Amino acid sequence: MGRMTIPRVCIVGESPGVGKSFFVTGLLMALKKRGMSVSCAVLGTALQQAVVYSRIVRRHVRCLDTDLIGYSGLLNSVGELSIGADILIVDGTGGIFDGRCYDSTRPSTDLVCIQQEEFPSILVCELDRLTPSVLARLYGFTSFPDGPGFEGVIFNKTRAPLTHGECDNFRELFSATGAPDFLGCIPRLSCSDDLPKSYDYQAVNRTLISKKLLDVACEVVESYIDIDGVLTIADSAKSFQDKEPITPVPKKTCRIAVAYDSCF
Repeated sequence: MGRMTIPRVCIVGESPGVGKSFFVTGLLMALKKRGMSVSCAVLGTALQQAVVYSRIVRRHVRCLDTDLIGYSGLLNSVGELSIGADILIVDGTGGIFDGRCYDSTRPSTDLVCIQQEEFPSILVCELDRLTPSVLARLYGFTSFPDGPGFEGVIFNKTRAPLTHGECDNFRELFSATGAPDFLGCIPRLSCSDDLPKSYDYQAVNRTLISKKLLDVACEVVESYIDIDGVLTIADSAKSFQDKEPITPVPKKTCRIAVAYDSCF
């Protein structure tokens, strides 16, 4: 395949349940509204999350599970996901430093994806109230031994939304102290629906979410997040060399079947 260049970014969290998937859902919806061809992947075995994302982007969404494809298979999967896309969004799993299945001796898939595939990354943190003291908290993440570094940060579930002036002040403060780019704060929301979790299995189908939830996620991201800043970070991704060329699929006669699915 040769060298490939595609804007790409990995969304990671400080811990499970901080709202990565909600942000990714809204971001995918917002980018599609801009007319972009968006490719997406999830790290780990988040099958139901992949189903929801595939309905939004109208492309195949892969689960990049290192137990299934190995660490070397990540690069080839990224190359194949990049074909025909304007940007690749990867949704992380759990906490960035939690390790694989909370085993600290095995690096998390998030870390492997960021470091091996040189993904720029955006850290999502849950925060009740944003104050300058949060810079000390971010310093712990950015200076963690063998950590990947972060190009941007988003705060979720804050007590109240920030004004434009407050956002500008924090953006300047973060820039002056060398912290990751401040991309916005998402206030705490109340919604009857919920997105699938990374640990959900097929026994409980949580992919039947309402259109209202998707619209709310899109509106929230458009209102509170610097989407152009996210795209700038994605544009900073380096080109990469795919290790194995994709084998062309031979042309052959085939039958086409259509299965019932809730997205129809």
